[in-house]
Amino acid sequence: PLSENKLHYIFIDGNGNKISQEFTANASLSDCKPLYDGSKVVFYASNGNSIDFYTIDAGSGTFNKKVYKVLGENISWDYNNGILTVFGTGDMNASDLNWPSGLRENVEKIVVKKGITSIPDSAFENFGKLNEVIIENGLKSIGSQAFLDCINLKKVIIPESVTNIGEDIVWNGYYWISDGSHVYDATIYAREGSAADKYAAKYGINCYHYTMLIDGKLGDVDNSGTIDALDASNVLTSYSLKATGRPSNLNAEQEKAADMNSDGNVDAIDASLILSFYAFKATGGYDILYY
Repeated sequence: PLSENKLHYIFIDGNGNKISQEFTANASLSDCKPLYDGSKVVFYASNGNSIDFYTIDAGSGTFNKKVYKVLGENISWDYNNGILTVFGTGDMNASDLNWPSGLRENVEKIVVKKGITSIPDSAFENFGKLNEVIIENGLKSIGSQAFLDCINLKKVIIPESVTNIGEDIVWNGYYWISDGSHVYDATIYAREGSAADKYAAKYGINCYHYTMLIDGKLGDVDNSGTIDALDASNVLTSYSLKATGRPSNLNAEQEKAADMNSDGNVDAIDASLILSFYAFKATGGYDILYY
């Protein structure tokens, strides 16, 4: 939003005479006093939790900008193509949640990266286009009504690390006429038996269980550090060998890594899940599989 404004500037001499062309830049004026260090002019402007620092080269008139977007002492955020990403370390600061104008109307997906430990109350309230929320492992708590009035929200992935969840995190702001209870349209994706799973059951929120990669072991059959088609091939080979009464080509640890759906059998379904995950990750997907 700070860049929606147009800044015009020129150079003048000590007598007020114009000595340069008129320059323009996408920037905002500020009530701070510009600083001049002999080679450049520096000033800033702020809007919500976005701070822009501007520099103008005193010789050429060249304009530069550096943007800082803060949500806490060590937390920043970025927005690109409908995706709002929160990253850094520590707790999100509720006092910094003054989102810039227009952002709530454009975000379709929110990603909270590993390193963030808490989401405060009403953090992402009234994001009208928001459809999906991905929270990476490491978050510990989600505040009350964190995604209140997000009327198009359909999917919220909550990792097992979350142990504290406030009330009405996915309430869309509507009530059921029959009994006045809150309406929840979103589906929570959670590990079976986790705090999020129990939370969904308590409030009657639809919940899908998932198998999450743990320390990169699940699915990495050959222990190469990546999950790819070779892992799926190993699983199929093991399945074929055992189906004909021959010993598996996998040891006990590899068999455990190959059992993607944790049903105690290593078979074609596990191979299919590995391939699905491989394709999903190849298109920028998150480290998660649904079943």
